[in-house]
Order: sequence, then structure tokens, then C-alpha cells
Amino acid sequence: MGEGLSINYRRYCIALAGVAVIAGLYVASRYNYLLFHVSGELFSIAVACGIFMVAWNSRRFLQNNYILFLGVSFLFVAGLDLAHTLAYEGMNIFKGYDTNLPTQLWISARYMGGLSLLIAPLFLGRALNVNRLFAVYAGVFSVLLWLTFTGIFPVCFVEGVGLTPFKKISEYIISLILVGAIYMLHKNREVFDRKVLHLLYAAIVLTIGSELAFTFYVSAYGFSNLVGHYLKIVSFFLIYKAVIETGLRKPYSLLFRDLKQSEEELRAAEEKYHSIFNEARDGIVLIDRETGSIADCNPEFESQTGRSLEELRGMKIWEIRPPEKIEAARKKFFEIKESDAGGSGALEFQKPDGEVVPIEFTGKAVNIHDKSYIQSISRDITERKRAEEEITRLASYPELNPNPVMEVDLEGNIHYLNPAAKEMPGLEKSGLQHPFLAGMRIVPEALKDKEKKYVVREIEIDDTWYEQTIHLVPESNRIRIYGRRITDRKSAEEALKLNEARLEALNELNQMTGSSMEELSAFVLEKAVGLTKSNIGFIGFMDDGEEVLTIHAWSKEAMEGCNIDDKQIRYPIVEAGIWADAVRKRKPIVISDYSKPDESKKGIPEGHVRLSSLLSVPVFDGGKIVAVAAVGNKETEYDETDITQLGLLMNGMWRFYQRKRAEEELNRYRKHLEEIVKERTEELVAAFEELEQEIAEREKTEAQLLQSQKMEAVGQLAGGIAHDFNNRLFAIRNYAHILKTKGDEQAADIAEGIFASCNKAAQLIDELMQFSRKKAINPRPADLNNIVREAEDLLRVALGKNIKLDLQLADEQLTVIADNVQMEHVLINLATNAKGAMPEGGRLTIRTERVGADAAPTGVFDGGKQSLYALVSVTDTGPGMDERTREKIFEPFFTTKEAGEGTGLGLSIVYSTVKQHGGYIEVQSEPGKGTTFKIYLPMI
Repeated sequence: MGEGLSINYRRYCIALAGVAVIAGLYVASRYNYLLFHVSGELFSIAVACGIFMVAWNSRRFLQNNYILFLGVSFLFVAGLDLAHTLAYEGMNIFKGYDTNLPTQLWISARYMGGLSLLIAPLFLGRALNVNRLFAVYAGVFSVLLWLTFTGIFPVCFVEGVGLTPFKKISEYIISLILVGAIYMLHKNREVFDRKVLHLLYAAIVLTIGSELAFTFYVSAYGFSNLVGHYLKIVSFFLIYKAVIETGLRKPYSLLFRDLKQSEEELRAAEEKYHSIFNEARDGIVLIDRETGSIADCNPEFESQTGRSLEELRGMKIWEIRPPEKIEAARKKFFEIKESDAGGSGALEFQKPDGEVVPIEFTGKAVNIHDKSYIQSISRDITERKRAEEEITRLASYPELNPNPVMEVDLEGNIHYLNPAAKEMPGLEKSGLQHPFLAGMRIVPEALKDKEKKYVVREIEIDDTWYEQTIHLVPESNRIRIYGRRITDRKSAEEALKLNEARLEALNELNQMTGSSMEELSAFVLEKAVGLTKSNIGFIGFMDDGEEVLTIHAWSKEAMEGCNIDDKQIRYPIVEAGIWADAVRKRKPIVISDYSKPDESKKGIPEGHVRLSSLLSVPVFDGGKIVAVAAVGNKETEYDETDITQLGLLMNGMWRFYQRKRAEEELNRYRKHLEEIVKERTEELVAAFEELEQEIAEREKTEAQLLQSQKMEAVGQLAGGIAHDFNNRLFAIRNYAHILKTKGDEQAADIAEGIFASCNKAAQLIDELMQFSRKKAINPRPADLNNIVREAEDLLRVALGKNIKLDLQLADEQLTVIADNVQMEHVLINLATNAKGAMPEGGRLTIRTERVGADAAPTGVFDGGKQSLYALVSVTDTGPGMDERTREKIFEPFFTTKEAGEGTGLGLSIVYSTVKQHGGYIEVQSEPGKGTTFKIYLPMI
């Protein structure tokens, strides 16, 4: 109870501290908003850098790369946030920039952070190239900064107006991306610690709230800006709790559940392995194949060598031999280490106290975790040696020897039997015909050829094994035999071989990571048949309810001996016979004689392989039976060794199968998830591109509408001025006329000068009237090609000799509603403008063609688009113009000529005239690539 109160007290203190911090930040914002902003941003930057440090320093222990990916990405998010903080209004660090700069940096950081949270779950369990990840983020980071500081990045904030549509829409898109990140977390929720997952959920939700709060402020110091930063601070605090605090205090809560499960499975497998390893009655040692160093051993090997594992680990295997044999043993090891066949034999270990222990060993090359070892199994044969010595000693006293001793001649006569030999049934009567004396006629020759004093052989008589030491007595031409029962030793050796074969099979199984379940089942079944010395076998898996057994593998011999065409592979437990007894009785079943009646048998279908015996073993996973393995038709009876070996083999297979099935399911799940993410990402990209296009079209339309309204206003102003000026000009003409008629010759000259100036002024008035569209036009159906042809002579005069005129007119008639004179003026005006751009000469191309509505510009002047347009293009080979000049080209009184060389109304009149005809005009130009004016007139 005291501990509970302590926890509640700590929570209360933390909550109180949180309230105090929030209140302090609010006071700071009231006192100095810039202080509040810098404090909040520096906190989030510190958290982001902390996430990177935790992830980076724990990367070697992370099975899944979610945290590592997030750490690297947040490092660069922190960099953008730092730039945003330094650029904030009032910091005065980046000179010449307004509030738009920090707003652009903010959007860049949020896009990077949101997309990182969305993409990070894809690296749960997937390999991650950290160098490539750093390079990608560094590249994106650099591009974003370059776009922002060069003015290419879209405008996000306009002083006095507030947020631009791009900024607001971006915040909504970022919110959608964060919703996708929540979805990805939820789909992978079983991978995370529950507390970490809930903290990440809450952090992302608050981030969404922060983004939405930043969609409607009009001042960098406004209330919604304050709320947005509050939410961001709390969000980063929750991320701090989820990643940094958990990673430092409870690192295993930050590692994902699949890692824990893998560790638990591995721990369980290791416990079973170590149980067998540690409890084995034989010594087991793993030797580094390259160096000969001892890597691991079991307690029995420690006992055989008189050394602990700590002392043995790192020692060379030959260093535990007697001193006089160490060098020879070292050379022998390096001679045979390249062989995969292994070996066996007898040798001696020497303990630190000098005691020499004789042992028998078998060795085999194995691979564990991609490293090559020699696994040696050794048995202490001290007692056997003592027994042999005792036999040798007793050989001098055969009457006292408990083992059979006899002497026979080659004629089959028995000359001596000790009491133990006399107890052997039929030996005295059978002579050389007795199994114990089989082959004795060839012994003398064998001893003679090999120059041995004796030979040793092993024979089996009625399930009893004997070892015979056979001597030739030359002087009497007799054979003396010393026998010893070794049945227990043979059984132990057989068990040792079976253990070694099973361990080797499981080791091979663990290397078959890319094999199918059918291949794995067939492999294990082959090993099971071999281990139990059976002739047939099968492996089946149970359904979840333990109601149906499905056969996955039949042995080759069973398939060859079965003549059933439609072989059944699914057996309901309630209907199956002995096949399912191991499931019903929940224990191994042994049937030594299958021909005997048994109530559980349901009969064998006609054509089924013949059965003489059967061993069936259930495989448990917890308290549930998950599989059944059966072998049959062994020549001898099945015993406990067969049950043990088959059970251990199947348990090893099931653990491997579980791990493989989990990996396959995880891979399928990841693939499905990747497909979903790809589809959602494509949808988001398509929607974003469509939105960008719509925004661009809208901005272009707004710009054209603004230009139209501006031109309309200037036109009205020009028309009014022209009308008043024309009245004043009329009076000036009258005064000049009076001066000319009533004055002297000098006055007449002055009057002529006044008349000339009035004519120029009248021409200007005419241009102003035409620009303001107050000059009437006389539109009527006309062929655009004819209009161009009729203006050709005037155009050549206007262009002069240095500029070549090239007409490329459409073959078809292009009928439009137009005032021929006004359209000729438009072409002459454009030609005159082109001539000014090509003082050294060049080419002017006029082209006509029919185009559809899709080819017309976006701007709408007449309330809607026509279906067909007649297009006349005027292209010069001049120096072209930059974007700034191109945008202002149609503005009245704008000119690039020297003062006094032009009025700046020529292109404005062209624009106005085209508009009067219900048409469109656009200009395409780049420096060094000439200029093209395109005029679209509706066709009839």
C-alpha cells in the first residue's frame, strides 16, 4: 500500500510540475512572446535530438528499425525546426526576410516529420541501410533549405493578410498523413509495448491538433499560433516519455514484442537443448574449427577433464592431453579439421592433478550461427579399462573369471571351459559349430598374416553382445578365447550415435530456412525412419480443435507400397483408428504386432501398405497436440529409445516450424501492409498533385482576372482623359488657325508647328481611345488567312529590309468575327514591336491554324470557352525577355525603350483589341530564345 501511495504521489507531483510549466510558458508568452516561442522550439529540438541519440546508441540491439528510422529523421526535423526558430519574427538573424520565411521552414519540418512517422512502420523487422538513410535525409534537408532561401518554395504567409492557401492546405495534408501514421501504428500495435504505443498515439493526435491550429492565424504572435505551439510542446513531451524516458529506464519496453517473443522462443529452445546438453551422461564439447579452442562444454566434460567451463573456454583441445602427447595431438587436429566426415577413437585426458582419464570419442563438423565447429562426444571408459585389466589379471586364474574363457583346437575339440563358459547353453556339445566359436578356423592365419599376438572381435548371440580377445597358442596349435559381455556398452554406444544423428538432423533442419513445409516434413520423416530403423512412416498436423489429422508427408517406402489411387490425407479423429490413438490417449502408442486384434483399429483399406508394427508419438505445444509422427515395420520391437528419439526430433521440428510459420505470416503481413501503404501513398500523391494543379490554375485565373480588371480600369481612365484632351486640342487647333490667317509669316510658321504637334497629340488620343475600346469596331465574318495576306505589304514596310517575313498559313479557311482594319493594326503593332527587338535583323514568322479549346489559355475574357479557335502566332528571333518583363508586357505605358521613343501603349492596344474581339492573347518568351505572341479568336 505504501508503494501505491508513493506512485500516486509521484504522479501528482509530475502533474503539478506540468501545470506549472504550462503556466510559466503562458506568463512568458504574455511578457515576451519571442521568449515563449524560443523556449518551446528548443524543447522540441532537444527531444528530437534525444530520440536520435537513444536510437543511434541502441541500434545494435534493435531487431526492428522503427526507432532507428525515426531517430535519424527527427534529427533532420530538429535541424529544420532550429532554422525556423532562428528565422522567427523578432530574432533578426536572417536579414531581408519577413514572416514568410519561418512559416515556410515550419511547413517543411512538418512535412518531413509527418511522412517519417508514416513511413517508419515499414521498417519493422526490415533491413535498414543507415548510410543511405542519412544521405537521403541530408539531401532532402538541403533541397528544402535551398528552395526556401532562394524564394522558390511556395509563399506561406503574406504580411497583413495572413496564411496563403498553400499553407492552409498543406496543414490539412500533413494532418491526413499523421492520420495515416496512426493507422500504421494501429496495424502494428502487437509489435509495441502498450504504454509506448498509447503515448505515440496521443503525441500524433496532439500534433494533428497543432497543425489544425496553425491554419487560421493572421499574426506570428496571434492566439492560434500560441495554441499550436502549446500542442506541439505537449506532443514532443509525450514522445519524450515514449522514446527517451522509456528507452533509458525500461529499454526492453522500447524493444518490440516480436523481439521478446523471439527471445522467449529461443530461450525455451535453448533451455531444452541445455537440459539435454547438461544432463547427458557423455561429455559434449564444441571446438572452434579454425583455432582448436574450446568454445563450450557440458558438466560431464568438465568432470572428465577436471576443469571448469571458465578454465576450459579458450584452451586448445590438445592442451588437456598428457604433456608428451600434446604436440602430436595438435598436429593431428590440423590434419583432420578440414574433413567433414568426422572421426572416432580412443585417447586420454589429463586432469590438473595429474590423473589420466581414458576416453572414447566421436567427432563431427557442425555449423552454429554461421560459424564452423567440431562437436565431440566423449565417454569416460575408466571403468571399462579397469574391467579389461581385471579380465587380463583373471586370465591367469580362469576359474575365477566371471566371463567365459575357453581353449579349443581347430578340429573342433574343446580342451578347456571355465565355469562361466560352461554356463553358456550348448557350448560343450556344439564345439566349433556354436555361435560363440564361429569363424575360429581362420584365426591362426589372420594372426600369422598380421603378426599380431591376438585379435579382438565383437559378436551378438541372442541379443547379448560379447567382446572376444583371441590368442593363438602355437606350441599346442590351439586357440584361447577370453570373452566379455558388452551388451550395456553397445547399447550406450548406440544411444550415443542416435543422439549425435538426431542433433545433426536438427542442425541441418535449422539451415533449411528457405524450404517449404512439405520439404521440411519429408526431411524430418526421413530422419525419423532412419533413427528408429523403421521401414515406413508419416507426419501429420492437427487442426486447432484437435478434431482432424492432416497427413503432410509419407515415407517413400510407404508411398511405393501403397496401391490406393485416391489416398486419404484428412482423418477425423472420431473415425480414425490406431492412426489417432496417440491423440485420443495423449501419449505415445507402441504396437509390436499389428496382426493382433485391437479395439482401436478400424481396419486397413485394400491396397494399403502392409503393417507389422507401429510407433505413434504426439507432439505437444503447451497442453495442445499439434502434430503426430508415426513409424512402422521395424524388424525388432520398438523401445523407450525409439520413443525418446522420435519425440525429441519432432519437438525440434515443431519449434522450427513455429518460427518459420511466424516469419512467413509476418512477411505476408508486411507485404500486404506495403501494398496498402503504396496504394494510400499513390492516392495521396495523386490528390496532392491534383490539388497543386487546381491551385496553380486558380492562381493563374486570378492573376489573369486581376490583369483584366486593371486593364479595364486603366482603359476607362484613358478614355476619359482622351475625351477631355480631345476637346482641349480642338481649341488649340482653332487658336493656331487664327494665328496662321491673321498673323505674319513668322506667326504662320509657329502655327504650322502647333498643327504638327496637334496631329501627333491626335494620334496619341486615337491610341488611347482604341485602348479604352471607345473607338468603335466593325466586326464581320472574315477569313483570318485573308486578313494576314492583306496586311502582308504593310508588314514588310514596317519590318524593313533587315527582317525576313515568313507566312505559314493554314490550308483551310479560318472564319472569325473580326474588324479587318483593327486586326491589321494588331499585326502591324506586333511587327513594329518585333522590329525594335531585332535591330540587327532577323526573322518574323506568322502562322495560322485551327486549334481546340484545350489549346487555349486558361484565362476567360468572354465568360466561357469556345469549342474551336483560330490561332495566329507571331514569332520573332529576337533576344526574348525575362519572366518579370513578360508579366508586365501588356500593361499600359510600360516600355523597355528609351525615354521619348515610345508611348508604351502599343501592346496594350493589341491586348485591348483582341479582348474586344472576344479572343485571348498570351506571350511565350525566354531570354535568348525569341518571343511568340499567340492570338486566339473564336471560330464560327
